[in-house]
Amino acid sequence: MVKRLLFIVMIVFLLQGCGGGGNDEPPVTITPTVERCSITDGSEQAVKLGSVSVEYSVPVSIKNMSGITLEGETVSAIAQNKVLTVSFGDLDYETDYILKIESGAVVNKNDGTPAGAFSLNFRTEKYVYPNPELPATINWNIDPSPVNPSAGIQAVKLYSYLKNNFGRRILSGTMANFSVETNEADWVYEKTGKYPAITCFDFINSTRDYFWAPSYDELITNAEQWWNNGGIVACMWHWRDPSGVTDQFYCQSDNDEYTTFDAAKIFDTSSDEYKAIISDIDTIAGYLKQLQEKGIPVLWRPMHEAEGSYRWGAWFWWGNGTGDRAADCVQLWKVLYDRLVNYHKLNNLIWVWTVSLDNSDYLWYDDIKKWYPGDDYVDFLGIDIYDDNVKHGSHIDFFKKVASLGNYKKMVTLAETGYIPDPDEMLSNGDKWSYFMTWNGDYTESDSYNGADYWKKIFDDGFVVTRDLLPDMK
Repeated sequence: MVKRLLFIVMIVFLLQGCGGGGNDEPPVTITPTVERCSITDGSEQAVKLGSVSVEYSVPVSIKNMSGITLEGETVSAIAQNKVLTVSFGDLDYETDYILKIESGAVVNKNDGTPAGAFSLNFRTEKYVYPNPELPATINWNIDPSPVNPSAGIQAVKLYSYLKNNFGRRILSGTMANFSVETNEADWVYEKTGKYPAITCFDFINSTRDYFWAPSYDELITNAEQWWNNGGIVACMWHWRDPSGVTDQFYCQSDNDEYTTFDAAKIFDTSSDEYKAIISDIDTIAGYLKQLQEKGIPVLWRPMHEAEGSYRWGAWFWWGNGTGDRAADCVQLWKVLYDRLVNYHKLNNLIWVWTVSLDNSDYLWYDDIKKWYPGDDYVDFLGIDIYDDNVKHGSHIDFFKKVASLGNYKKMVTLAETGYIPDPDEMLSNGDKWSYFMTWNGDYTESDSYNGADYWKKIFDDGFVVTRDLLPDMK
């Protein structure tokens, strides 16, 4: 009997020594790992994203809700089987976000094993301005004075005249051919016996020393003569490559002769590009200052057609920065404005911004809004229209679209045109531009566009203002 008991004790001891009881083995556990996510790390997402789903390798539950955050703020979440869904409200546009799930915030639903930390980066989409509904009739509220609070007396007089005239009559204008002369205006006078109200010069070669180019002293002389004879002076600027590497202002062309000058460098005040830009602006300021000293206000239209085409992009370098093209251009305009107005104290300028629009641009308001320098930097809104399909017809849709950019507080001009719209159509449809400016050469003189007979017709129309009908603004 004793031997049998000892045998049983020995068997039990051996079984315990071999682990036969199973009590010393740790239980099997599984750490949850992230297998997939509903969005990709580093991707761009809609502001109405609403939620992000994170799928784990095993069913999970939430142990610590405060450990689930978006930009440091606790967000709500639910766990269903293997999927953790994190929910949040509408996000801000163009903003970087980080979703964080701290270690231990999520655990294995079956055995409580904590999941490791997880983070997800994403950026929200850029804001798209919806196209506004264009009104049948515009209720204008034109700014009472120029945007430059220090505008000189002649500039204020010119602005006030244009404001009072806006919507009543349209001023006529011609573009210099080539840049410093009044020969197109002279041609119109020879054919009609009247001068256009406005002539426009171009500072295109003012930053170069071409042996064949006319002196810009000639521009000053001609502008002074035009002003003294009762006309309005306008100036624009085909701004050649500030670096001097090329003589181009085009950033694309068919023959590959173009500039790669980077407008984005305007943000780096230590860059060679920035210094070259400032040097060119200072050169232009010297000429504009001469006009100011002679008491001549100027309709000033630099950096025209900056956006270029909705389909093909920019064709001028000032709309072709390597960063955000629109933001680069807006900053360049503001630097130009600040340098001329606040540094050089030029108070004789009426600032004209040219919108780029075409019929294929279905997000037209978003495009022009992002390129707009802002109400504090612009007096006039203009557009350049060369449309062989419409010819002398009305451009009422473009007129309203441009006007909407300034919330109907800015006067609107047909800053360049091939065809002069018919006065009767403008009166009938409502596209009563402040002024029109025909481009030079055939656009002014050829019967294919306007020609002598058409100039006579519009000058005989009481809606069109010629130079002899302008008041004395001196």
